[in-house]
Amino acid sequence: MSINDTPEIREWFDGFHIYEERLNYTIAKSGGKKVQELIISNRESRAGLL
Repeated sequence: MSINDTPEIREWFDGFHIYEERLNYTIAKSGGKKVQELIISNRESRAGLL
């Protein structure tokens, strides 16, 4: 699952594997916005897959 990085989300999903990913939202014409998303999984990622 991918979701916005907020303290509440980190608290709710404590106990799962959480990986941080920096992205650039580019939906608007204004050039985008840098954000940080969390990828949450019930399994540990293998090297190179995230």
